[in-house]
Amino acid sequence: MTSGTESSGTESALLRSQLEVPERAVYMVFLTIFIDILATTISTPVMPFYAKMFGASVQQIGYLFAAWSFCSTVFAPILGRMSDTYGRRTILITALIGAGFANLFQGLSFYFIELVGAHKAFFIFGFSRAFSGVWAAIGTVTTVYIADVVPKPLLPDYMAKMSIVGPLAFTFGPSLGGGLATIGGNNLPVMVDGIITLFAAFIVAGNL
Repeated sequence: MTSGTESSGTESALLRSQLEVPERAVYMVFLTIFIDILATTISTPVMPFYAKMFGASVQQIGYLFAAWSFCSTVFAPILGRMSDTYGRRTILITALIGAGFANLFQGLSFYFIELVGAHKAFFIFGFSRAFSGVWAAIGTVTTVYIADVVPKPLLPDYMAKMSIVGPLAFTFGPSLGGGLATIGGNNLPVMVDGIITLFAAFIVAGNL
């Protein structure tokens, strides 16, 4: 029994030595996924309440969510093909930076109400919301990255670990968003979303 366990452990260690990147880099990808989903779940629950600060109707709030979903659907395969051409790391960093700034602009749109009025400020908010959807294929790129660098015998193990990351982030994100909204207003979680996403880009740039 002990011999079989040792043999299995030796085989697993041998397979891990065949990773195309240091194992630390794989776990940094997991951390990046966690941060990205955490940021999203911090801001999304407060989005309808934030939109009402612009005087948005229920229909307009629906358009906000639809704009993000439409752009993410259209651009996800485009980013996937670009990652084949320019590399996973490059596109992942680009997507995180793009999403980070888009989310920051969503949070800052509130301050345009006094400058251009609520109606025009809402369009700025809506454009920023749609623009953030352009860069929403981060999960796709990270999944392909893991598939590229992990040996096939170990892939189910790493994919199983990666599947835990999203639900874990969902556990903390909404409550953090609610707390931030209580402290600093409904636009604060949206800006924090942007800041955290930019931080994730920094992590990727320094560790992958």
